[in-house]
Amino acid sequence: MVDVAAYVGAGAVLPRDMHVPRLAPLDTGVLRSQILENHAYRPPNVAGGRDGRQQRRSKYAKAERQAAKRKYHAALVDLLVRMDAGEFGWSGGALADKWLEEVKRCPGVVRRHGVCLQDSFCPRSCFFGLCPWCQARTARYRAHRIEPIVSAFASPKLWTFTGGPNQEELTGVGISALQAAVVSLHRRVYIKKRCRGGFRKVEVTNTGNGWNIHCHELADAEFVPLWPQTDIAWPAKPFTPYAARDKYAKPVKHPGLAVLFTEACQKYPELRADGVRWKGWPVFAKDNPASWFMVDVRVANCSPENEISKYICKGNDIVMAGGRAVLDYMQAIKGKQLFKGFGHCYNIELGSANEEDEAPEPEMKGCCPYDDCPMPNYEEWEYRYMGFPDAGQWKLERNPKTGTYRILPTEEGLSAHILPGF
Repeated sequence: MVDVAAYVGAGAVLPRDMHVPRLAPLDTGVLRSQILENHAYRPPNVAGGRDGRQQRRSKYAKAERQAAKRKYHAALVDLLVRMDAGEFGWSGGALADKWLEEVKRCPGVVRRHGVCLQDSFCPRSCFFGLCPWCQARTARYRAHRIEPIVSAFASPKLWTFTGGPNQEELTGVGISALQAAVVSLHRRVYIKKRCRGGFRKVEVTNTGNGWNIHCHELADAEFVPLWPQTDIAWPAKPFTPYAARDKYAKPVKHPGLAVLFTEACQKYPELRADGVRWKGWPVFAKDNPASWFMVDVRVANCSPENEISKYICKGNDIVMAGGRAVLDYMQAIKGKQLFKGFGHCYNIELGSANEEDEAPEPEMKGCCPYDDCPMPNYEEWEYRYMGFPDAGQWKLERNPKTGTYRILPTEEGLSAHILPGF
């Protein structure tokens, strides 16, 4: 129970209902940006060693990434508000009714307790596919879950398959066709002998020049050449009169990954290179490399789990492409699993990225002087602003009991003398 006498004695306002505290009102009128001249983080002009410069540079880069995410998040909220007003028809209104309020509250709200005058951060995830905060959180969680599996790969490779040039329209049938083409490629005996399994991700991008659908694979695979070639025959056994015919091994002919993928795409009208659907694109011919679809093969020797776990789409590009692009994308991916395992990684349960899955952290420092400090969604807390505090000047320490974060200043923030409330 709340210690009423302590709060009233400290100057707090008595709540109306002591048994069920009311939720504090959330200011949803205008999104207040933290990117202010007196609040943005700037690296101090202090001469130091190389390690100090790298640390300041990393903090500055993190602050800039947060600023970019706030920018795209505000653009997404503005777009959903326009959809709610009926600018993009019935489908836009339905999308706004489902996601607008959730996206507004992501990634959380910073409030100040009226008694101890300290700020706390209440995290909240909207799980919207184009939200920049949720995209980054989901990518980190996914990489963390598959890292033990990927570390056991004998020879990890990164394969990229592009289903033709940019397209004017994005449909769910086109995404399904690319998925089916890659699956049929792995059913070939040549690929099954050389690829044990891995993780597959279908990515959709739109940079203003049309839609581009491509597939990334982190495969535990042996050497598979991009172009057709033949291995050199090496001696198999020492020469003896009884093994003259086994003097040399039989050469291995590789059809080429690009040729096999292009052949798989010809089974689907949405990907067929017939020179009609895409003007100027030649008809597929095995002896003409210009007619092959784009394929990229690389050795994954540096954090492959992070590379394959990145965003299914670059939400900022799709949001900047306009409301119609957002509606087309949401309709195209409806009911589709764009990230999955195959081979020996098939049907691996990744779970969901929830705050409860995190390991408990130590008790937070700088606590409220009252032991019964209420949750930040009660009315004793004052709305401050949305989003994470700026990197470099603030740090978050989690309270494992409540799942909230107390906001504490860093050394750079105290030295700047611009922190409100300290």
